[in-house]
Amino acid sequence: NIYEDGLNIKTTLDYKLQQILEQAFNNTLKKNQKIFNNDLLTDKKKLGKLSREFEIEEDSLINILKNDTLLIPKEFRSKLLVQGAAVILDSQHGHILSMVGGRNEPEYLDFFNRSTQAKRQPGSVFKPFIYLTALEDGFSPCKQLLNQPLVFFLDDTTRWNPQNHDGSVGGLTSLRDGLRRSLNLISVRVVQELVSPRQVRNTALRFGLSKPIKAVDAIALGVTEVYPIEITSAYSAISNNGILNSPLSIVSINDNEGRELKQFFSNSKEVADENDIFLIRDLMKSVVDSGTGGSIRWKYKFYAPAAGKTGTTNSKTDAWFVGFTPQITIGVWIGVDDPSMVLGKKQYGSNAALPIFAKTIKEIYNRGYYQYLDKQINLDSKLGWNIPNDIESKNICKETCCLKTDWCEGDKEFFKVGNSPLNECEEFSNPLFRFNSP
Repeated sequence: NIYEDGLNIKTTLDYKLQQILEQAFNNTLKKNQKIFNNDLLTDKKKLGKLSREFEIEEDSLINILKNDTLLIPKEFRSKLLVQGAAVILDSQHGHILSMVGGRNEPEYLDFFNRSTQAKRQPGSVFKPFIYLTALEDGFSPCKQLLNQPLVFFLDDTTRWNPQNHDGSVGGLTSLRDGLRRSLNLISVRVVQELVSPRQVRNTALRFGLSKPIKAVDAIALGVTEVYPIEITSAYSAISNNGILNSPLSIVSINDNEGRELKQFFSNSKEVADENDIFLIRDLMKSVVDSGTGGSIRWKYKFYAPAAGKTGTTNSKTDAWFVGFTPQITIGVWIGVDDPSMVLGKKQYGSNAALPIFAKTIKEIYNRGYYQYLDKQINLDSKLGWNIPNDIESKNICKETCCLKTDWCEGDKEFFKVGNSPLNECEEFSNPLFRFNSP
């Protein structure tokens, strides 16, 4: 009996990190709830439908949504209560340092742990596995694809016309920029032109995501449902040079006389080559440094080496951010238990989920350490990742992915040895070319 036998349960959890995570989670969820309520109040059609479904007067429903002090009745919570999940893992060992499974105000507590039990569409947080598959197949980070719409005819009457999240289009775009800007059209073209849906599925399975994963064209947009704990663990493997450790929170159980009753171990396996992992991780660093996750830097002022990915599903039903440093990995999901409910018109992963990551990781690094198995692990805000011996850097032309000339707008890019460009850029081979009329 856990409450009477005097059992000594040794966990990987850090109580202080739990407090930090819960504070950031609670504050952000309250803001998300207000945005959800306000958006719903402007949708008369949806209000009418819900009032009929709940069998209450529309005025009563409006009163619930307008009044922050009113408790959302239990029978309405699956559609009216904004929920979430968050997990902090030790990047090196994959062990759980803290976890939130849902709203933790006393009146909203339930026994459903969304971190381990809620299977939701990941949207763009699935994209690193698509890009990694292409890198493993020999394509470089500056491989260019056309950022233009495609149309797929699923059958005689149904067509699929994927779009970028902001409706934008463009010209040739590198894999780095495609992931940095989370361009759906580039992800779709990767799966159409560079690799197959089956290859992407196999990559996801290697990283511990649960079956079934359907090898269909739409895998490019993250339609395969995942558990928050699994996608966070998969990201920790990217931080950990391709070594995946199964997450655990209990290490051992002893009786009241100190005899060990049970011991638990994490399974560890290499799921990807360190060179490919270095490249996908460097692409994911671009997301944080200058992409859709950029507010981590300019708004929240967290400057330690970090990488990650935002995610938003169709109609804003799920918002994600999963990110990591060499020492800490944090995954955040925000949504409503009923996936038919929309978080809000502008509730992207960068708005709804990223603040929890940013506030938590900054506070943890400000603390300077975390507790792990009776040890104090010091955090180093300057610690990055080593460059493997088989990775080289080249100065390239940003527009052509050829070696930079004196007249190119250049940038440093990483390549696997033997896979870097050999020729100098011809398009800007002298100062006059850049000013030529098209």
